[in-house]
Amino acid sequence: MIEYLGSPDYVCLFQTPKRDKIALGACKNKHPMSFRVIKHHGSMAYICSKKYVHDIMALNGLSDAKDYRIVGKLEENPRLVSFVISEACEIDKYLECSNK
Repeated sequence: MIEYLGSPDYVCLFQTPKRDKIALGACKNKHPMSFRVIKHHGSMAYICSKKYVHDIMALNGLSDAKDYRIVGKLEENPRLVSFVISEACEIDKYLECSNK
């Protein structure tokens, strides 16, 4: 995903006003929602904010006691990776969801 965004040094987390869709995109380090991309070969990067995640989940009717997967969509212009929260699927039921 970071490569799709052009391997930036910083990425930002964007959200719609209703907070039902979030997106990740390249940005400058001065943006208030910027996160530095730590580049390690062969490892995954995570942006973690328990409060932010729990707030997004609660606003969208998801339980913070369950684990979910949301498949991102690659957007072209501007180049973003977006996630529609209503498309979240419980990890335990992921195979059922992916067959829909």
